[in-house]
Amino acid sequence: MSDVDPDRAHVYRIHSDIDALTPTVDAGGSPPHPPNMDIGERLARVETGLDWIKVALALIGTFMIGSVAFLGVQFIRLDGKIDAIPQRLSEEFRAMRAEMAAQTTAIANSITATRQAQPPAPPQIIVIPAPQPQPTPEPSKP
Repeated sequence: MSDVDPDRAHVYRIHSDIDALTPTVDAGGSPPHPPNMDIGERLARVETGLDWIKVALALIGTFMIGSVAFLGVQFIRLDGKIDAIPQRLSEEFRAMRAEMAAQTTAIANSITATRQAQPPAPPQIIVIPAPQPQPTPEPSKP
């Protein structure tokens, strides 16, 4: 190991540690199942695990399909409401124009009635004083 690059020494050390552990597992160290379990039992445990995975995936798939269907219905309902907006706006504008026309007519009728009910105003006389003549300035003496 003296001829190994010092930067790569840790890589060789990790490989040697893994090689040291390999015979322990092969010799029956501590596997994830009991040592006296035959292949049929092991296969049954794997199949049971796969069955649970299938159930979980089926539930997730069902939830996703239901969510997409629900959102599709909501978008269709929203589209119907959006289509009704222009019709509602035109009705509202028509009502506003009619209301403004009625108010304008009422104000015009009120002004006309007020003018007819009042007697004409007397002419206004403004007195302006006559201009006074300005004294002429005396010429300056040199």
